[in-house]
Amino acid sequence: MATNPTGALTFEDLIIEVAIKLGVAYYGAAGDKEAQVPIDVHDLSICKRVVNNAIRLFLSDAPPNGWRCQHPVASLTMWASVA
Repeated sequence: MATNPTGALTFEDLIIEVAIKLGVAYYGAAGDKEAQVPIDVHDLSICKRVVNNAIRLFLSDAPPNGWRCQHPVASLTMWASVA
């Protein structure tokens, strides 16, 4: 069972971060809610494109030996016991 780090961001979280930076986040009808994904289709499309391009850039600029996060932190070896 894999566990997610507590600092992990979902795709939606990344879109909201981009929307806040671009000034297109949705804050509810009265403007008093927490930042949400943009409701305008065009703004949402731009935010998705920015996030996807950033992910592609991150992956394509990997170090020669790969990212350290791709290497296992620990391993477990199991074998049958001799009775």
